[in-house]
Amino acid sequence: MNVHRLAATPAGMTAGFHTEVTSDEGRRVNFKVEGFDEKEKIAEGTHQGFVVNVARFAAKFQEKGSTYDPCLRSEAHQTPAR
Repeated sequence: MNVHRLAATPAGMTAGFHTEVTSDEGRRVNFKVEGFDEKEKIAEGTHQGFVVNVARFAAKFQEKGSTYDPCLRSEAHQTPAR
């Protein structure tokens, strides 16, 4: 997602995004995205997504999860302490 922030939204104010499909190229789908709060447009940009085979994706997801051991995470992928 490539989104540029245009304005800040105060805490407690509702914000949301609107998306529009601008083109599809086979499995690739391009979107225009715009964010709005209760007063004004707060963000705009683009997003590119892909149509996936849900059954194949779910199988790969399950396989990845079944072999994941958080104790074996490399230092490069550790979340820094705060």
